[in-house]
Amino acid sequence: MSARFTGARSLGDRRRRRLAQDAEQTQAAPVRSGPRNASPARVSADNAATAAPQPVQPRDSIIPSAPWKIAALGILSLAIWSGMMWAGQETWDGPLQEVFGFEQHRFAQLFSTITLLAATQLSCLILWYRIRSRKDFGGRYRVWFLAVMFWGMACFSATTGAHLSWAEWAYRQWPAEMWRGVTFYWLAPTAICFLALHRLLQKEMFSSRSSRLFWDASWWLAAANSVLLLIPSVVAPESLHVPLQIGVSTLWYLVSTFALLVHARFVVHITNEAAPKQEPRLSRVLNSAHSTVETIAQVIPRPKFLSRPIFRNTTTTDGAQEEQGKVTPPAPPAKKTEQPISVATPKQQEATAESKAEADSEEKPVGRMNLRIDPPHQLPHQRVVADMQEADSDDDDDGDDSSDDDDVDMSQLSRKERRKLKKQKRAQRR
Repeated sequence: MSARFTGARSLGDRRRRRLAQDAEQTQAAPVRSGPRNASPARVSADNAATAAPQPVQPRDSIIPSAPWKIAALGILSLAIWSGMMWAGQETWDGPLQEVFGFEQHRFAQLFSTITLLAATQLSCLILWYRIRSRKDFGGRYRVWFLAVMFWGMACFSATTGAHLSWAEWAYRQWPAEMWRGVTFYWLAPTAICFLALHRLLQKEMFSSRSSRLFWDASWWLAAANSVLLLIPSVVAPESLHVPLQIGVSTLWYLVSTFALLVHARFVVHITNEAAPKQEPRLSRVLNSAHSTVETIAQVIPRPKFLSRPIFRNTTTTDGAQEEQGKVTPPAPPAKKTEQPISVATPKQQEATAESKAEADSEEKPVGRMNLRIDPPHQLPHQRVVADMQEADSDDDDDGDDSSDDDDVDMSQLSRKERRKLKKQKRAQRR
């Protein structure tokens, strides 16, 4: 199996090759011979089921799939915690006081050990399922390694009290004058590690709203526990310091374990893929603020001084800059340069006058010109009247010619004389 992944430089390459290998196995799997009367759909479903890798079935997991079972486990754990707090405040006779009393807090220590051990086991279970993710090429499942180490160290410290011994040794080696120096030596690194783990697991639980809700509640309980450890006198009287510290710390362990249980159900029975990456919170806040400002600006009327045209310099194709919205004044007229007046002699003036007269007297050749003379424009009704008048005049001319043939031979007269003769005859008739 390892030989087939030779040459993969990163975890993403190995996962991509694994996906390609599974696809090849699915395509190259031999078709299983089914019964003769089996339908093609059933045969193909059986072949796909045998060729594909078999996932872990929900019934094979120790995590219940029903939400009411998860809720029942949470209510039962909360009832046990309430019974522990009630038993610690009661006065018992004999050895029961050492077991349930808050002075020795043995039962509270047992409760803390069980809850932290359960948190460690649930982190290991979630890690086992997240490693089998087929699309987590970035390796975001590695966060659960940190969760396993943190809850394992917390379980070991709560059971043995190793954190107190280490804090006392560090305080002797590097003494510091501060309020509750021994407590600060073990509380500061624990708080830093938990805050980092809380932020990382919060991104992992983004797709599961219920697990994210309980995980955020554990953060508030951790902050309250830190306040009770550093400044208990500000919160409550001295008689309630120990019960409050034990109650808040054990409730923090319980809520954190329940959040991991809810998320384990999500990973086992819903999906083991990584949650989609979200936009950073700062950028989301800036984007929302920008959209809010834009909506407000659209409602507010625009001032008059902002509605004036803006003068901008634009560059033309020739490289010259023009100002938009500004009328350029006309250019001043060009100044005429005065030419020097030359003083000529009388002989030179006479010679120039003669040359000009000769040039004017010479005939200049006229170029050929194609001219077209159109008749005057007449409207259609005017053209009809003119045609009728020409026809009447032709008839009169014919009649005159025929009547005067006997008197004068019209062919011997010129055209002008004939017209003149016709006019005289018309005048005589009238």
